[in-house]
Order: sequence, then C-alpha cells, then structure tokens
Amino acid sequence: MPSAKHTPLLLLAAVACADPVLDPLGASLEAWQAGVAAMAAGDPARAQQQFQAARRSDPASPSLCAWEARAAAAGADPGGAMAILDACIDPSAPAPVLLRERASAYARSGAIDRAARDLQVLIRLGAETPRSLGADPDLQALADHPSYPGLVLTAQPTLEPVLVPKAVLVGERWAIELAAADAPSPLSLGLGAGDGLALESLIEDQPDPSDPIAPWRLTLRGLARAGSTAPLGPLSLALGDGRSAATPAISMARMALSPDGAAPPPSTWPGSVPTPSAARALAPPGQLGRTGAWLLIGGAPGQAPTVQPPPAVSVQLELRAEGQPVYLGLAVPAGSPGEATVGRGPDGQPIRLSLP
Repeated sequence: MPSAKHTPLLLLAAVACADPVLDPLGASLEAWQAGVAAMAAGDPARAQQQFQAARRSDPASPSLCAWEARAAAAGADPGGAMAILDACIDPSAPAPVLLRERASAYARSGAIDRAARDLQVLIRLGAETPRSLGADPDLQALADHPSYPGLVLTAQPTLEPVLVPKAVLVGERWAIELAAADAPSPLSLGLGAGDGLALESLIEDQPDPSDPIAPWRLTLRGLARAGSTAPLGPLSLALGDGRSAATPAISMARMALSPDGAAPPPSTWPGSVPTPSAARALAPPGQLGRTGAWLLIGGAPGQAPTVQPPPAVSVQLELRAEGQPVYLGLAVPAGSPGEATVGRGPDGQPIRLSLP
C-alpha cells in the first residue's frame, strides 16, 4: 500500500491518465519534437509531415501552424506556406506569431506592401518594435523603406567600455568589461594592440532573450606583463552579417614594478579572438573547430577543456546565461601540438581529442 506522502502524487497521476485531453497533447508534443529534429537534420518534407500530425492533435495551436509553414517554405514551397498561414490566421484576432511568420514570407517573396501591413499590426499590438524587426534578415528589404519610414529599423551595433581599471601593477590581473548593444550575432572580438598584456579569458554574458535590444556583456581578463601607458585597442566586434562596432582606444596605465619586484616575461597578444557564442557554434562540447588562426576546443558541460602540453598562447572562453555558465571552451593557435581533455564520458573516463 502506498505511503501517505506518496498518495497525492498517485492521485495526480491517476487524474492525468484519466483525462482524455492529455493524450492528444502528449502526441502533439512528440510530433512537434520530431518535426524540429527533422528541420535540424535538413529534411523539411518530413518535418512538415510531423508538424501536420502535431496540428491534428492540437489544432488550436498557432505555433504549430507557424512551424508547418516554416517547413513548407524550407521545402521550396512558398505558396504552400502562405496558404497554411492564411488558413490559420483569424482576421478578427490574429495570433502575433502567425502574423510575424507571414510578414517574413511576404518579404522573402517581394510582397513588401503586404509584409508592411502585417508588421504594422504587430507593432500596434505591442508584439514587436521597429528595432526588434530590424534584427530579422528576412525583413531587411523594409529597413528604411521610403514608403514605410521607421517601420523596420536596422540595428546599429555599438561596443562601449563599461568598466576599465585606471591602473594595474605589472604581474597583477586586470579585467575590462564591454557592453555590445544591437549585436544579434557576435562573431569575433578584435583586440587591437596590447603590448605588455596577456589575455587569459573572454566571458560573454548573454542578454535576456525576451529583450531584443538588451546588450551583451563581454569581459576580458588577463595579466599585466610589462609596464606601459600604451593604449589597448581600439577594440572591435565583428558580426556574422558583416557589420562591426568599435570602441575608442582604452588607456590603462601599468606600473613598472610587479608585487614581487620581478617583471614577468613579455607576452604575445592574440590580435582577435572568437566570442564564446561563436565558439560554441563552431566547436560544441566534445568537438574541435577552427576560425581564422584559432583552433577551438569545446568542453563538456561544466568542465573547461585543457591541453597538454600547454600552448604558449591560449584563451579560456565562457558563455553565461542568467549568470550561469552554459558553455566552456578554449582557443589555442591553429597548429598547436598536444592533446585536449574535454571532460569525462559516460564511463567516467576522460574524453581526449588529438589536436590536428
């Protein structure tokens, strides 16, 4: 007989099993998950079949209709995608997710006026802003359009110093914090000149996903290896869509004497480094990737990768969401010899990767 403390849970399970509504919703969820997996695998035809099955189980879901239309468009059937959206949209109470999907489809097909009408409704409903719409590549044809001024505003990325130490002792570690606003696809951080400084880590704090214009926070941490007043920078952020933003040169004085009285040897400044979000896309946990002069090593969740023997130059990469690490990586110069350890496998043994 179940104990008293388990009785409420068993009653809840019994009620759930008896509710005929839950079975269709469970089937809808399974079909949707299969559809998303098929889209990721590059099979939009199968994805559309799965989304159709999900809609049969949950016909009132506007999101499932949007997914089915997206799969149809990805399968080179833009007319079918538009027919799906038109059938799902209730003109008296349109679902924002469907209007958004239809506006993108109109814009891709060149129907600018129709796309603009849907976007105007979205803004009137408070579901979108001109700035949030400007982050969508599908809507770039409407950005600063003479017939619809201000409807879609292309984001202009900015990179601003937030925290810069005025001075640091040689041999001490330093940290510089930057805010990158209106930068939806950070790719790499150009570091400019950094004589006498060693960059050790780059930390990226992702913004709240519900705020499309919230800034990224990028923190550079390193070691002052020589005394100098030469400026660092300008620092620049290169984005995946070809745009860029830059800071003014940052001046950070370094006092010539280290705490122990001996100056560390000079360091090699990396010049540029991929942001952690870019590194995760190129080298997921347990994998290797390349970008420019860098070899990227993705660590297992919660475990930073290491390389033996340690390379002369390396940068630890950390991606955080809501203050918690969600990705750890390591960037080393391409061609570095050695073996990387990227955490442990299911058997508890270290996962080792040979560097190419």
